[in-house]
Amino acid sequence: MEKRDRKERKNAKVIRRILTGIICAALIFIGAFLWFFVFEVTPLPKAIKQEAVETTSAPTAAPEPAPEPVPTLYIPKPEVNTYTAKLWAKEETIKGSMRLHYINNGADTLYSVPFHLYPNTVTPDAITVDRLSLDGKEAYYVVDNDKLNVPLAVELMPGEDCVIFVEFTVNLYKGQYGSDGKLMYLLPAAAVYEHDWLLDARPEDVNYTAPATYSIIIEGEASCGMPQSEEGHYYGENMQGLTVILH
Repeated sequence: MEKRDRKERKNAKVIRRILTGIICAALIFIGAFLWFFVFEVTPLPKAIKQEAVETTSAPTAAPEPAPEPVPTLYIPKPEVNTYTAKLWAKEETIKGSMRLHYINNGADTLYSVPFHLYPNTVTPDAITVDRLSLDGKEAYYVVDNDKLNVPLAVELMPGEDCVIFVEFTVNLYKGQYGSDGKLMYLLPAAAVYEHDWLLDARPEDVNYTAPATYSIIIEGEASCGMPQSEEGHYYGENMQGLTVILH
């Protein structure tokens, strides 16, 4: 009996060892499974041999090339006022464009430049201003019958100059202005300044004509008695009293 009990105890002890081994193996298997798959743990990489990296010095910043200067239009200032005009005559209308390079040859500062529109002294609205610019920019102006006034954007000091461009139309009225085929004092003429503007000057009075040079092109059905340099081109001095002859 005692021998049988001893044998059973021995068998039970062996069984416990086997069960303990199985349980330990199961725990190790479960732990490994959790370690590699559930927690996504990856093995550490092997040490990588570091090689020397070749370095280069940073490039020196090259300065940007300087921009080329923008050419500016240089118009030499003449000694006296210079009128450059083009007239195109057809039937009862003359279209004109005139560029005046104006110089303040006086001792006072000027704030505007008035013009005479002499055809309007014979027939109101015989000459109308279509467009006017000052130093290349469209400018404000006022027409009062036979006077055209151009306020200056910047006052004109003695010796300074400006460029005024005028486009105008001359309408020919039968029995009045141009009825005999002659159009006198056709161009808008800048008034003379002597301590003040001489706005009541008669066009035929040369004493009221500021020194100026004229270069005029006439096309269409008209000509004039000015000195002619070539076909349709005329030039001269003190030509405020320009007379255009209709063919």
